[in-house]
Amino acid sequence: MRVERRVYRHPPGDHAVCPRALRAGIIAGSWTPLAAQQATWGVAHLTPKEGEARFDLLGNMTPSQSTRDRWPKALQGHGEAQRPRFEATLRHQAAIPPEAVAMAVSLDGVMTPMQDGQRHATRRHARATGKAPSGPAGSQEVGGATVSYYDRNGTRLGTRRMARLPETNQAPLTWQLTAEVMEALSQRPDVRVVKVAAGAPDTWSYLGETLPFGAEVLAF
Repeated sequence: MRVERRVYRHPPGDHAVCPRALRAGIIAGSWTPLAAQQATWGVAHLTPKEGEARFDLLGNMTPSQSTRDRWPKALQGHGEAQRPRFEATLRHQAAIPPEAVAMAVSLDGVMTPMQDGQRHATRRHARATGKAPSGPAGSQEVGGATVSYYDRNGTRLGTRRMARLPETNQAPLTWQLTAEVMEALSQRPDVRVVKVAAGAPDTWSYLGETLPFGAEVLAF
């Protein structure tokens, strides 16, 4: 269904605004709220090929692959602006198991191939300069963190998981993990903190200097 939209610009030279789109809650210029929810679910749970098959099967909309690729980037800005408030709400709602006596805090990363990582070009450049291609060329580190609770018998009672796409020094992830730990200790200051991580120096600098005192366990 095609809908005629009139746009207005004030002051001259500013971005054009469509009142009808604003009233309808149109996101990124072309997505209704319901369509945006469906697209978000598709890119979060399915591969691009599976997402395309899903939209073809439902038949209510058929966004192109380039449109689906742009959608997460358009949504990211909105989500990041609200992320601290959303995360704080989730932390306040999370109840620590009453039988928990220890809280294991872990931070790690995994090298993930990036779509625009130019893996083959990087390897060709290494060979051209006389270097042996090695390591995950075209990859960047995705950060992951967990906060797990254990009872006095060592049984895991539950885990809170956090992850972020590649970012400098994993700053948003470490901020999120710190807030998670401090919120837990404000509820249960008696819980013992245990820090678990591999041997990366930057990881242990954060765990040892930023987080509260606790036992440290090196994971091989």
